[in-house]
Amino acid sequence: VDANGNTIDYTVEVTVVDTLSTTEFKASMVSLYPNPASTQVTIEAEGFTISEVMIFDLTGKLIKTSREQIIQISELSAGLYMLRLKDDLGNILTKKLIKK
Repeated sequence: VDANGNTIDYTVEVTVVDTLSTTEFKASMVSLYPNPASTQVTIEAEGFTISEVMIFDLTGKLIKTSREQIIQISELSAGLYMLRLKDDLGNILTKKLIKK
């Protein structure tokens, strides 16, 4: 109601943005093996495609990138690494890799 006693109608437009893809990017849907590994590691994803793999050391330094399912790691020093997996929709998942 305005100052003159008139009823005022408002129209509100709401836009809902769904930030989840139709395929949720869950750790349980990604296999990383063997782990620990010495020469290569295989990444398998169920229901989506991994578009990029980035390997970081524990200081956060980017060590290697790949777009392959089988990644050669023989040149890496023994230790713990973090693999950042990106799917074809831009979703990101991080997995741990132990290099023997």
